[in-house]
Amino acid sequence: MSNGTDGQAPKRQKLEDGSSMPITSPDNPHYSPPSKVVHVRGVAEGAGDFDIVQSLKEFGRISCIKLIPKKKQALVEFDDIESATSLVERSQTSKVSICGRFAFFNFSKSQAITRYGNEPNYDEMTNSAGKRILLLTILNAQYGVTTSNLHEVFQGYGFIQRIVIFNKHGQLQAMVEFDNPMSAQQAKDALDGWDLYEGFNTLKIEFANVPKLSVFKNDHETWDYTRPPMDPMRGPPGRGRGLLNRPAYNPPGSYPGPRGPAMNPGPGPGFGPRPDFMHGPRGPMGSGPPGPSVLMAYGFDPDKLSCEGIFNLLCPFGNVMKVKLMSSKPGCAMVEMGDNLSCNTIIQNLTGCNVHGNELKFSFSKQTSLTCPPNYNPSVETSFKDFYDSKLHRFTTSEAISKNRVFTPTRVLHFYNAPPDSTEESLSELFTEKDVTSPSKIKIFPNATKSATGLMEWADVSTALASLMMMNHAVVRNEEARTIFTIKLAFSSANEITS
Repeated sequence: MSNGTDGQAPKRQKLEDGSSMPITSPDNPHYSPPSKVVHVRGVAEGAGDFDIVQSLKEFGRISCIKLIPKKKQALVEFDDIESATSLVERSQTSKVSICGRFAFFNFSKSQAITRYGNEPNYDEMTNSAGKRILLLTILNAQYGVTTSNLHEVFQGYGFIQRIVIFNKHGQLQAMVEFDNPMSAQQAKDALDGWDLYEGFNTLKIEFANVPKLSVFKNDHETWDYTRPPMDPMRGPPGRGRGLLNRPAYNPPGSYPGPRGPAMNPGPGPGFGPRPDFMHGPRGPMGSGPPGPSVLMAYGFDPDKLSCEGIFNLLCPFGNVMKVKLMSSKPGCAMVEMGDNLSCNTIIQNLTGCNVHGNELKFSFSKQTSLTCPPNYNPSVETSFKDFYDSKLHRFTTSEAISKNRVFTPTRVLHFYNAPPDSTEESLSELFTEKDVTSPSKIKIFPNATKSATGLMEWADVSTALASLMMMNHAVVRNEEARTIFTIKLAFSSANEITS
């Protein structure tokens, strides 16, 4: 009796529990009739479109991919059923891996993947293997660009070997050489069409047709990162105190189109977390041009203003170095940030916000730095605080940067580092004890081990900002664990908590 396999025993689907069952059997939990779309299970964590294309291109042309990272699954649509069948059948007799991890393949119940018009160029992914050098054409270049700037933006995608910046026929261009093609492809996919500075210096990225860049000196136009610096004063750009020196890459998912809000087109899968200085709505993307780093802050309630409150409010945007309250102007302060970019981000995101019934305003000061008062004693002084050595800075290492994303204020705050046994009631009591408006809604994320994290929602943005100023870095003693927790608050991208 014919079974459609020319007399041969049907292929058997290998299940994750080690058992097997004919893939053509209706009893197989993964059975589906042949389709151009293949359902992939067990996708390696961090794998992306490029990884899947490179792993499966031998079976045929891929026309669309839909990743389901939370379930470690994906849908892969081939041009024809024959290609999909070739993959599914191969997976029954031998293991097929993606990013070094064996995956499981069977036909999807879908006959096609829904398109939304923003799919990447899969043919380019297929043909780009071996190309490690990107050609950057920088359009509308209103600000200068240095090797340090580009290294900041691109380094999160992989190891950069060399950077060269040049002008060709009056057009600013640059080349960035990675140590492997995958890094270059991921950087191209994520950053093509984005602005280095919001509204300016737009990146047009292509692959360069050169095998290697030639660099003879390390300066603002050329740099070879494979060679140790000859002059310690001119070594590769280090990680400074502020946002300016963050590694270039914030979360898998969709990214807005070119020239849209800076929503962090991070590094490709396999290269760790994405940095966040490109993540803030209205926040400039990439390193800022050199400039002042001292702000004037106006509009605070004098009775509720403190150096610590200023620090709590501004630290989600950058490293706050020093704060000085203006005795001659009640409700005003001067703030020295770690870099110019932090200042710009604060001005763009907080100016016009309302706190304690007052409208806040931030602008650059004519001063270039703040000086500690004579005989400064931090335990006594209340109108001046030096936070230079504070352990609460959020942008000091690449690991810290990857956990801190910059968002325009909403009425929802993200909290983390709370005691693991925290409840909605215990968290709400913290605010009540400090005479601060408690959140109207609290959501604690499940599976807390060392500490609890979640979201807090207030009636409006103004109340959330006031709570941030008063309760950010609130200290909670956990007698049972014999430890102290410093609860940290940050702005969330959500405007409300959904169940």
